[in-house]
Amino acid sequence: MSAAPDLDFGTRLFSERKRLEMTQGAMAKAAGVTVLTYGNYERGTQTPNATVLANLHTIGVDVLFVLTGTQNEAVLSPDDTELLVSLNTLDTRLRRSLVTGVLETIKVYNEN
Repeated sequence: MSAAPDLDFGTRLFSERKRLEMTQGAMAKAAGVTVLTYGNYERGTQTPNATVLANLHTIGVDVLFVLTGTQNEAVLSPDDTELLVSLNTLDTRLRRSLVTGVLETIKVYNEN
């Protein structure tokens, strides 16, 4: 885990929004708040409640980082989450085959 304690809550939230390539409007919608309220979060004039943070977590926001400045390297991007959810819909044999193939491809790629 890496830390960014020099950044304040609003700046870290802004950073996560940029990382996810989202607008304030999209983040507000995902959080279940108005754009004005979301903007207040980024400006540091208002603090989100646990429900808002949980909503943001579901779209890939690293809530640990936003709250503490410590990045959770285990956080999955929305694409990673979609891939894993899709893989888990497959039967075990096919899933194992696909995962093995992907891991072998990555190993070859990294060797070159």
